Amino acid sequence: MYDPIAWGNLSGEAVEDLLATLISRERPHVNHIRPSSGDHGRDLEVKNEDGSIDVYQIKKFYSNLTKGRKRQIEASWDRLNEYIQASGVRVAHWYLTMPLNPTPENLEWFHNLTTESPIECIWLDKTYIESLVAKYPEVIDFYLHGGRERLREMFPDVVQAFSDKEEDSTCVLAQRLQAIQKLLSEQDPHYDYDLRLFNSVQENVIDEVVLNPRDVCASWEIQPDGKAILIEIIPKFGTAPLIAPLETTFRFTPQTEDQKAELDSFFTFGTSLTSCPVEIKKPMSQLLPWIEPALVKSATCSVKSAEPQSRTDLVLRCKDASVTLHNTSQATGIRGGGHWFGEDDSSLISVRLLTAPNGETDCTVIYRPENLGGKPIREVCRVIDFCESIHANSSFNLETMDGELLQIVDSSTNGFDEAIYKPELFNVVKVLADLQHFTNAIIRFPEKGIHNSEIREWVITLRILEHKDTMVFIPWESECVTLTDPAHPNIPTFPCGITGVRKLVSTIDGESCFFGYYQWWANAGSGETVDEDQFVLKPVADSGSNALKALHYIEPSPQEREINRQLYYGPSLDFSQYRLISEFVNSEN
Repeated sequence: MYDPIAWGNLSGEAVEDLLATLISRERPHVNHIRPSSGDHGRDLEVKNEDGSIDVYQIKKFYSNLTKGRKRQIEASWDRLNEYIQASGVRVAHWYLTMPLNPTPENLEWFHNLTTESPIECIWLDKTYIESLVAKYPEVIDFYLHGGRERLREMFPDVVQAFSDKEEDSTCVLAQRLQAIQKLLSEQDPHYDYDLRLFNSVQENVIDEVVLNPRDVCASWEIQPDGKAILIEIIPKFGTAPLIAPLETTFRFTPQTEDQKAELDSFFTFGTSLTSCPVEIKKPMSQLLPWIEPALVKSATCSVKSAEPQSRTDLVLRCKDASVTLHNTSQATGIRGGGHWFGEDDSSLISVRLLTAPNGETDCTVIYRPENLGGKPIREVCRVIDFCESIHANSSFNLETMDGELLQIVDSSTNGFDEAIYKPELFNVVKVLADLQHFTNAIIRFPEKGIHNSEIREWVITLRILEHKDTMVFIPWESECVTLTDPAHPNIPTFPCGITGVRKLVSTIDGESCFFGYYQWWANAGSGETVDEDQFVLKPVADSGSNALKALHYIEPSPQEREINRQLYYGPSLDFSQYRLISEFVNSEN
């Protein structure tokens, strides 16, 4: 049970933090919209699997809904609709969230406000909020009942348990740390804790320890005998660092030219900071308060580039070919510059825009062919079409989704054209893209190297599919037959013609793709037994065109499918009127 919440004693910021934490625990992928960026009627938003978003608008109101308070809600609703019209974002749900159960009159007003909108609008009231409070009692304890202070007082227990010389048993120490870890994670509504014990750690190998990729902080406590505790702090939901930031004071101390350049870009454009040495000036107010700055031997700071509050996708366009770039990072630097990063669906092309404080923008386009493997061929083909168009033209445009021109980019800059134009690779992609038209299975570009034999198989399959009303001729070398009755084999008299029905299958990226059936014909000049039940048919020596193999797409009946992988022989076939023009040849990839 929990005590009733005195909503009237809380500030608007406290109510928003409390409700934002409750909702974030329920929906961990929520995005917290900072007021400084203009919330557009959105305090929290969650992206759905279909690309739409759910919006939460939080209000402090806990008593009567006065005219003034209604006007505030109406203003938030209007700002949301203006944002939708300007950005084109699709909103599925709008949740008006406040600790107030509506009266019938309130519900009528809310219905009239939202009834003409296609958005499903829901009032999340006091009853709903109380259900979240019951589900996550640690949230209320943290904000209202002293949980924050008790949590802070628990941190020294970690070091005390580790430093207690009377406890020499590693097993006992591990159990004590596990109990403390469990208690920390249960009582902190924002973060989980992972305490790892190491019997022997050298300071020079600390960087080799694999950390949780979701860490916001990792701290080592190392004893003189080499024993160590690694304390990792992991957000329970994505916006925990915004709602409950872990604050400290430090000074950057870059040691190398690369670190200095990266730090300068961080301050100017808001880009990410990989790892820069820092000097701790003040312990964190909530996190690790027992660590005094003088005891810190070394520390580094890593800053991930901010995810955009509202995504701004752009388009690269060259003549009739285009690639849509999805915004992955966008932020403003302390010095007034900014950056925008985006990439296409296949991650083959990415764009970096750096805007200096004076407004000048530098555009860098990066092509990553190493990302080809495993990508759906339709995505790859769109990029390849764009790359070919760039090769044929001296420039391309960077545009908004509405077609507004932002910048003209010189395609010859920094050797970009040479980097992307790979004709042999493009030919392979086109073959696979053409094959995709004949199957519902998703064809993916192979992750491993491609050999000529594979390309030849794909091309032959494509030719059969593209020329269903004619025959396709290829060189024929031999055919291995499995004898159904080796004791009494039915060996043909040579020379002879042979025919059979096969499944039309190609192996692409390790997967067998079925395209139908085909019938084939060839002339056999000889044969030999290579095993008890294996017989190899070979063409007539020096027979010219009669050494070809004819292939023709068919749509067999169920009875005809039963003869799959069976061979029939008869009189020799005359292919003398046909000549082999060329073979598809490609170097190893």
